[in-house]
Amino acid sequence: SWQKMEIPLDAQQEMAWLQGERKSRFEPHFSPIDCQNRDSRILLHSGTVHWNEYRRKWIVLGCRIYGQDSMLGEVWYAEADQPTGPFTEAVKVASHEKQSFYNVCHHEFLDREGGKVIFFEGTYTNEFSGNQYKTPRYHYNQILYRLDLSDPNLLSSLRP
Repeated sequence: SWQKMEIPLDAQQEMAWLQGERKSRFEPHFSPIDCQNRDSRILLHSGTVHWNEYRRKWIVLGCRIYGQDSMLGEVWYAEADQPTGPFTEAVKVASHEKQSFYNVCHHEFLDREGGKVIFFEGTYTNEFSGNQYKTPRYHYNQILYRLDLSDPNLLSSLRP
């Protein structure tokens, strides 16, 4: 709940609280559980939250920092009943192995079929990846992705 005397929390502070003494009395809002590995939480670096009419939920598309495939290259999808969450579970929708993909942004003005099909973009680069090999002609480019929210693989990962 809103606490006048508390500082606003970000995902990094939530993760610290989840690993510390506040764990038992704290409900994270922006540190969802990985749907494929329920022992793991996603540390979101950045992203966007928008209402989605098709799912009748608030959805977040966010970039994970310190992911398995790359330090800053996985994109995760989660949904909640409120714009402030809690976003309890997330599913990976894009990955850039050993490359960086950040500043993830869902462009709701591009949504199609009442929000059934959505589009998001991010900055693709080799920087911050630790990988010495750059993708030719893709150093610091914006890449746009299409995501179908009716995809059974996506929906089966999320609990109703």
